[in-house]
Amino acid sequence: MFFWGDGIAYEGQYNLLSSLSFDCFFAPINGRDSFRENKGIIGNINGNELAEICSKLNIERLIPNHYDMFKNNTGSVKLFQKEIKQKYPNQFVNVLECGDKIEL
Repeated sequence: MFFWGDGIAYEGQYNLLSSLSFDCFFAPINGRDSFRENKGIIGNINGNELAEICSKLNIERLIPNHYDMFKNNTGSVKLFQKEIKQKYPNQFVNVLECGDKIEL
């Protein structure tokens, strides 16, 4: 299991992760932009960036996070699902709603 709470992609990250296989891979999709940064909100990777990273890794269940938590710092699950389907159509995505549980 991999849980990526907050963060952005960085050089060398793919090399660190590419030799591993993940049953569950939690990662943020809320992104970052100048509007948030001007308000002191440090963002994360966005759905497009996550789709690109995941298309190169061995992930059984991809679980996006950091969306619909805060009105001024969110990402679109629907847009992410579209992006992942385009880049990696065979990737299983498990979208959780507030209160949902998963069995590992």
